[in-house]
Amino acid sequence: MAGGLLVAAAGFLDWFDLTSAGGTVAIKGNEFSVGIGASAIGVFTAISGVIMLLRGPETGAKAWSVTVIVLAAILTVVGGASAFAPETAITQYAAGDVGETLGISETAAKAALENAFATGTLSATAKIGSYLVLAGALSALGGGIAGVAFAKRRRASKAAPPPVAPPSPATPPPATPPPA
Repeated sequence: MAGGLLVAAAGFLDWFDLTSAGGTVAIKGNEFSVGIGASAIGVFTAISGVIMLLRGPETGAKAWSVTVIVLAAILTVVGGASAFAPETAITQYAAGDVGETLGISETAAKAALENAFATGTLSATAKIGSYLVLAGALSALGGGIAGVAFAKRRRASKAAPPPVAPPSPATPPPATPPPA
């Protein structure tokens, strides 16, 4: 739950510093459709976590735990790419917007961004938002895995028959009819 909320909040923070000859510009996560999507997935992950916590003691909530794991895995990819490969992430995330702004295709915009990063015309560094997306995603992933483990233990405890006490030695053995 907390991991999803962290991702949702991180969408509004600075994800990258983009540096060119003209200076450095901070880019927030919500300036990309990926950042907005990450925030939305973060909210849904948090809601799934709450449901998992509320239903877990009653049902085990395995399906909700798996949902959290899948969403957290998606967010881990987004956060990891943003934090550890910012130039590649910006190229992927911004190509459509750059193409639209310049009136060129997304493919041409992607090639132009890749060329600008390769020649050193542009450089990018990850900022706090990228790292918080990754941290929140990993936290949610841990919670989802713990939820699956809890559901598995819950299911095993419900399936096991109650222990049967052995007969007490003071109790006489059951009478058996004499052989015929």
